[in-house]
Amino acid sequence: MLNKLLTLVLVREPSRVLLGLKKKGFGEGKWNGFGGKVEPGDPQILEVHVFTTNTFEGEIKESDEMRPQWFYTDKIPLHQMWADDKYWFPMFLKGSKFKGYFLFEGHEKIVKYQLDEVEKLNS
Repeated sequence: MLNKLLTLVLVREPSRVLLGLKKKGFGEGKWNGFGGKVEPGDPQILEVHVFTTNTFEGEIKESDEMRPQWFYTDKIPLHQMWADDKYWFPMFLKGSKFKGYFLFEGHEKIVKYQLDEVEKLNS
């Protein structure tokens, strides 16, 4: 089975991060960045590439799927995000590059993981 390739984009200012509350579908009720669409189905390896930007154009607006909100970096709602976010999000906030592997049982329980800060990212 091939990995399902997804992207996650996090808009960042020096003291804030823009997250979106997923209003329906996969990940409903969780705060997340913005990016790829995931369809629930058979167990599959999801390969997620996390990107960040500090510039954007246009107006931030709510959609049928997401409600955007700025969070100060010391007030990130990790308790209402994906279970793996509490591990890698602090690395993201300090500007580190990282590679990780998270094995989930269902959508909430991590049964195994490895997370490493890296100098550079290889494909």
